[in-house]
Amino acid sequence: MKRILLFTLTLLAFFGPARAQFTVQDVRIGDPTASYLDFEIWQAGNRLCFQDENNRGYVGMLDSQTGNLVSASGKDYLFDTALTSVTQSLNGPEWGYRVGGADVFYTKQIGTADKHIGQAIWNGTGYTATDLSASLTGRRFATICSKNPTDPAARLVYARGNNLLNFTIHWSAVANPVSDTPVPYGANSSSGPRFIEGEQALLTNDAVNGTTQIFRYDLATANLTQLTFDSGNKIDAFTWNAPDYGNARLLYCTVNDTILRLYRQVGSAFTPVYDVRLPDPSYGYYFSAEPFVFQNKSYLFVCAAARKFIPGSQSNSLPADVWVVALDPARPAPSSAR
Repeated sequence: MKRILLFTLTLLAFFGPARAQFTVQDVRIGDPTASYLDFEIWQAGNRLCFQDENNRGYVGMLDSQTGNLVSASGKDYLFDTALTSVTQSLNGPEWGYRVGGADVFYTKQIGTADKHIGQAIWNGTGYTATDLSASLTGRRFATICSKNPTDPAARLVYARGNNLLNFTIHWSAVANPVSDTPVPYGANSSSGPRFIEGEQALLTNDAVNGTTQIFRYDLATANLTQLTFDSGNKIDAFTWNAPDYGNARLLYCTVNDTILRLYRQVGSAFTPVYDVRLPDPSYGYYFSAEPFVFQNKSYLFVCAAARKFIPGSQSNSLPADVWVVALDPARPAPSSAR
């Protein structure tokens, strides 16, 4: 079955009994004969990047007023014809921000076995692709990018290794070739280490007395600072400044694969505030959650599934839905994490 580009929104509050705020609406904006695999939106540039069912990479233009694709298919600019399949790369094409714009970074398939880091740059009329690891030995895949528009060049974090079960994590400023600086990485996860917006640092995890906790990794000094101290194994962390919380720094992560836990920064550490639980008990596992801010309010969107996400699996926790969760600082609730 073809994957069709849909926006699926289920908005809910989770203080006290969770309840849906409006009926789910699916609005098709893509070509029903095409696949849009792991698409990412660059909001400031009104563009999205994605790969199709044939593992070709495209950039499509978006209408900033409606959110619709400008063209019928969204296949406005072809940047590469040989991307690694998402089941083998763990991540589709991503936007990496820099001064003056953003570039596309992706896993480029070389022959039947090798995987390299590709970069696609706007040249004024289309996108020019470059292989950033062509001169290096070894496979590199699952690239994630920084989102700081004030950086002179984007920074990348990616996997290096033989396959999905045997790899190490590295980071590099965008360079040809990339520099392969190792990153501490203590537990497998659905999204891996993430760049902290506005900082030269990553969120990652490591084990402390048998429990996986969230850490800040400083790119300049290689220092690790522990950020969470409560119970439960934690992966997939994000942090942002929330305007509806007085611009306080918030963090959330997945705990034991079954809970989304929200934290607020107090000093250099983060204190649990509450746990997010969806109202449908058939979805017991959460993964690939990310925050966003709209009209000065904070939200999370998250994949929820009946089974645990397994990297590289052909099923990848199907069936699964995408939920949007609204945060409400005016109605605090105690956390079960305390």
